[in-house]
Amino acid sequence: MAGLRRRCTFSNVIACMCLFVVLGGDAVAKSVSSKAVRLVTGRQVKDRSLTAADVKRGSLTGTEIKKGSLTGTQVKDGSLTAADLKPGALAAVAGPAGSTGPAG
Repeated sequence: MAGLRRRCTFSNVIACMCLFVVLGGDAVAKSVSSKAVRLVTGRQVKDRSLTAADVKRGSLTGTEIKKGSLTGTQVKDGSLTAADLKPGALAAVAGPAGSTGPAG
């Protein structure tokens, strides 16, 4: 017992305490970081607070965009193809037939 008292100095006690704090601190940091990685849900987002820069490219599909929420000015020119539209939608916007050109 006397040998233990000689080795139990103030610096040894502090060194052991620091060792426990450092080793235990890693476990605390892991639990805190795992809570921070959780996904954000729609309930946590304020209406109209997100912009296009906040949304990852390709993460939204057509079914996730509310009907009537996009207008023609919000769609980039050349970004839509005939496959993106309903069948017959292109025929509905066709203009009048032009005059017949010269014979070839």
